[in-house]
Amino acid sequence: MLVQLAMDMDEVDLAQIACELCGTYGLTPWAEDSFQSDLTALTSRAELVGYAKSARAVGVRGAGKAVRALDLATGGSASPRETDLAVFFLLSRRLGGAGLGGFAVNASLEVSQRHREALEGQSEVKPDFLWADAKLVVEYDSNAHHLTPKKKESDEARRRVLEAMGYTVMVATNDLVKDGTKLDAFVDDLTCRLGLRRRPLTKWQQDSRDKLRERLFGAQN
Repeated sequence: MLVQLAMDMDEVDLAQIACELCGTYGLTPWAEDSFQSDLTALTSRAELVGYAKSARAVGVRGAGKAVRALDLATGGSASPRETDLAVFFLLSRRLGGAGLGGFAVNASLEVSQRHREALEGQSEVKPDFLWADAKLVVEYDSNAHHLTPKKKESDEARRRVLEAMGYTVMVATNDLVKDGTKLDAFVDDLTCRLGLRRRPLTKWQQDSRDKLRERLFGAQN
């Protein structure tokens, strides 16, 4: 299916579909909620890559584009916004992205016994985005799912535990990813915390970033 769609879609659209296939959510545009969570992944990124590369080897149309799109995809996404952020992080700066790979999405981290009480006995946490070597976490807070008092309290406890375990936690919000200035500053901070040094974006790269931001996250209010 992914290879067939590649004949009509670009790499970003294909990557979003691949993340949904490998993730734990499904889009439900006909329902009040835009997606359903806690589903079983339909496949894995490795399976998709293996098929796409096999199809490319025998000259199937669209297979080459599907392989390139899978470089922008990841398993474990739990929501459409996590997918969009993953694509943004993985896409090169030349094409408007952050060019910051090396992360895992919703990977399990074991919580030490002394921290479990703060998490109501949970033995593990699953950060949205984890750069394990840098001990860096990015959490996404959406207006739709993170503003209830109970959820806010849970998120704050989870971040305190992660920080107590030695992780640096950065938070991206819906307002932040839609604001070009804030998003650029966030990416610069993330880049610095990962120990990378990069030149400022060129005007052409900045224009690409602005277009990609609006495409993935929507226009700024």
